Amino acid sequence: MNRPGFTLLDAAHGTRLIARGLDIRSDDPALWVLRHPESIRVLHLADLQAGAQILTTCTFGANRHWLKRFGSADAVAINRRAVEIVRDCIHDVGSHAEIAGCIGPSSLASESAFREQFDALREAGVQRIVIETISADQVSGLSKLLPESPGCPVFATLWNWGDDPVVTARQLADSGLSGWGINCMSDRIEIRNVLAALFAAGLPATILKPSIAPVDEFKEIAIGSLAFGTTCIGGCCGTDHQHLAALRAIRDDPKSAAIEPESL
Repeated sequence: MNRPGFTLLDAAHGTRLIARGLDIRSDDPALWVLRHPESIRVLHLADLQAGAQILTTCTFGANRHWLKRFGSADAVAINRRAVEIVRDCIHDVGSHAEIAGCIGPSSLASESAFREQFDALREAGVQRIVIETISADQVSGLSKLLPESPGCPVFATLWNWGDDPVVTARQLADSGLSGWGINCMSDRIEIRNVLAALFAAGLPATILKPSIAPVDEFKEIAIGSLAFGTTCIGGCCGTDHQHLAALRAIRDDPKSAAIEPESL
């Protein structure tokens, strides 16, 4: 079996910021973009040095609907500044990494909040937008939220693919997305089943960002997913630059052995 290449994404934001003092009971990672930008830089720089080729902005909850619970009305400013921070980090290390604007599920609750965040990210210069951690029951509403001419590729990643992942993938395709994938899943059997079903239906999940803490297990799942059409791999909750470095070592080593689908 020949092992295809893959694009290395970044690792988690939230869990690493919690380790740096974020209290999610009264604070949010997006607010740290303005309040503690140096902490955001630390994460981005670590991921870049580990080999990340696409960095996502720390804007998972940076929408008006979500931020009002923290008394913040800085959604547009946060999104713009988040893009600036990523761009500066890329420049500082001389990388050619791309910037992906991150939109979380809370933004889908309000069309105006979603459009405001979407436009802020796009106008700030992201190369793509990823709508992260949504569930199957939120997919049908995506087509109503997305602009007819988004101005950049738009992707979605799901933590819950519902009873029939193929039906969900067809809905995603019909909504005009450039691609879709899995994030924030930790059950390797569930991950394999979703990947296999979508691949068999000709609707492969090209993005994988699992929440798997042990580096060796994360590596097995990530590399095993390539047999099912995955082309972009990173990490979600519990992952950091060490997970990325493990994948980079495999990607960059032409002698590394392929991991068969059964390893999932």
